Amino acid sequence: MRLIYFSPIKWKSFAQRSHEFVRWFHNKFEGEVLWIDPYPTRLPALKDFNRLNMAEVDSSVENPGWIQVYTPRALPFEPLMMGTWINYFLFWRKLDGIVGKFILETPCFLCIGKPSALAIKILAGNTFSGTYYDAMDHFAAFYKGLSYRAMASKDRNVAKHVDTVIASSSFLFQHFKNLGCDVRLVRNACSSARLPHRKTPLQNESSTIGYVGTIGDWFDWEFVTEVANTITDANVEIIGPLYCKPANSLPANVKILPPMCHSDALRRMTSFKAGLIPFKSSLLTSSVDPIKYYEYRALGVPVISTVFGEMAKRKSEHGVFLAENLCDIGSLVEQAIAYTPKDIEVETFRAENDWKVRFNNADIFEQCT
Repeated sequence: MRLIYFSPIKWKSFAQRSHEFVRWFHNKFEGEVLWIDPYPTRLPALKDFNRLNMAEVDSSVENPGWIQVYTPRALPFEPLMMGTWINYFLFWRKLDGIVGKFILETPCFLCIGKPSALAIKILAGNTFSGTYYDAMDHFAAFYKGLSYRAMASKDRNVAKHVDTVIASSSFLFQHFKNLGCDVRLVRNACSSARLPHRKTPLQNESSTIGYVGTIGDWFDWEFVTEVANTITDANVEIIGPLYCKPANSLPANVKILPPMCHSDALRRMTSFKAGLIPFKSSLLTSSVDPIKYYEYRALGVPVISTVFGEMAKRKSEHGVFLAENLCDIGSLVEQAIAYTPKDIEVETFRAENDWKVRFNNADIFEQCT
């Protein structure tokens, strides 16, 4: 078996759902994968120049023998009417040959992790044993204006022409259900086998509350400030690429640290007294099921979160403390710091929320099992 996967993130980046999906495919079916890195699918913006100075690769990620990684070149004007044609004739014709050779060995499947003109062209121009849209974000919500409308159109195009949509959140499930698609809800998870051991309360005397992940427009700095003001005798660590700086000065106990590789980030999480997920409620975050929620819980770290997306459904879960508004933060932080899950709770969570279990239960590629 073989799989072509159009990814929303680069192969050499912090491990996310896309990486776990293709690893699961390979381990389950001993299949080879053609991974296609993303390229710009919107018109450029001023903030993109800041991104050029930030490292978005994880040097610890290796290319195993079962995967081929292809990075398409593209000029950043796909939303324009002639953008796709220009990119095809300048850069993409080579991929037709690569795909043609790759699909000679059947069965071969196609999975699109992010809509794009190139993905749509490969979907329409080839015959596959099965086609999927692994929808993990409301991608159009990242964009504005013409770029927004173009991405929304591509999103519908992909969803209506694949065999099955795999939705990572309840919001996305309902969105594609309303379009009449065959859709399955497959929430995010964590990689239990690669997680470090949790630290026991006696080992972890830290009073640090932390966040690990990208800091973008959706990041709620006001929430972080309120948490920091609540625990003036402890630190708040914000770790990750900084694309959205705080509008105001931060309390002295807030430490902004640079990105780190995934394994180091997970080890850092074990030192947290509680893990933060401070996201604003918006159209973008309404579709989000944060992987860091699963990683925090699987490491025995209590979660302090704003109310958004899939997190809004977790108010009654053990170890999860949701702030409806800023006035709740003081009491929630106090409860979270005092909370210590039992070993059996952590072990059960890991077993039930592992990527392997998640994808196996979804019966993806069931015609080949």
